Amino acid sequence: MRSLLIAVTGLYSYTHDLSELLDILAGAGFDEEIKVASEILTPPLHPSRYPGKRALSYNKERAERCLNSAKLILSWVKEVADP
Repeated sequence: MRSLLIAVTGLYSYTHDLSELLDILAGAGFDEEIKVASEILTPPLHPSRYPGKRALSYNKERAERCLNSAKLILSWVKEVADP
């Protein structure tokens, strides 16, 4: 998503919050499903980025929800990057 942001806007954002990146990319057009997927994926990103943060506990359902969200966002990024 960060590469898409650079390609579309020329901006580089230091945030790791996917929802914030989407807000900047609002002109690229996305539906609510993409926004929800970004909100699902953002919390798992934060503990992995910062020392001392406790990692989230995963079960099969949460892992599948994250994987499906990542696939959805990746598909959207590819679609916007190469219509």
